[in-house]
Amino acid sequence: MASLLAIAIGGAMGALTRYGTDKLFSIFMGENYWGTMASNLVGSFLLGMIVAGILNKTSTPHNIGLFLTVGFCGSFTTFSTLALTSVTMLEKGDHLNLIVNLVGSMTIGLCAAAGGIWIGRNILQP
Repeated sequence: MASLLAIAIGGAMGALTRYGTDKLFSIFMGENYWGTMASNLVGSFLLGMIVAGILNKTSTPHNIGLFLTVGFCGSFTTFSTLALTSVTMLEKGDHLNLIVNLVGSMTIGLCAAAGGIWIGRNILQP
């Protein structure tokens, strides 16, 4: 039961953070895909750093790991919104933004995860 509670609380916090990120980006850049991309990139970085650095320490409680990874990062990032936004761009014929959205999210997302893993292994671990 404690595991489910940890995931639920982390999930609520991640979802609210993603919502806030989307709203913040829409204020400055209008309604578009940048908020979703930012959430996915930051989430990829955080997940890599958490898994490689924090969770590799044997003293980290299991429920803290679930809270951070499955809960927070799982709800902060959103593949479904990336997919839906991309299909909408395709239907509208907005091919340039479609390419930027997909290539940027995947390429920079992989680099962000790799950077998070590097920091986790080389800076966060003793």
